[in-house]
Amino acid sequence: MNNKGQIVYMNLIPVAVIVLLILGAGYLMTKGDLNIPFLKNADEIELRRIEGFPTVLPASTQVDKQRWVIKTQAELDDFLKTVDPSGLAKVAESINFDKEYLLAVSNETRPQGGHEIKIRRVYKNSKDNTLRASVHEQRPGDGCILEQYLNTAVDIVAISKNDKEIGFEVIKDIKNCEESRE
Repeated sequence: MNNKGQIVYMNLIPVAVIVLLILGAGYLMTKGDLNIPFLKNADEIELRRIEGFPTVLPASTQVDKQRWVIKTQAELDDFLKTVDPSGLAKVAESINFDKEYLLAVSNETRPQGGHEIKIRRVYKNSKDNTLRASVHEQRPGDGCILEQYLNTAVDIVAISKNDKEIGFEVIKDIKNCEESRE
């Protein structure tokens, strides 16, 4: 009886190890997208996604890339007019600028679809006592079928109000579309 118990226990060890490896790989692949409280880095600043963002806006004019720290409603209105002169872009929710700031980013106007931008995380840079917003820009790869239209990718997030200088770092990536084609 004792040998059978040991055999069953020994058979469960590899299964448990495989499950832990799968969970660990899944967490690493989605880093920045999942909010797991007990795995939170002490240097990370909590951010709140603004409803409707990230998004891709149709563009009628050429717009340069934008990186804004927005502290007032007037600055938010200016940012939205800059990235979308047509006035279609709106922030649906009410922002309390006494308690939080907005971080807003966009890429330059692109001639075809498939481009994305997202603020993944905000963290404290202990070297110079500043905050850094990590921006993930993704562009389509060579195998992607693209819709031809002028557009600008935009993202806006909220963070708690603070007195630290805020900078942006960009991580560029290429989307691989080969697997989805037949």
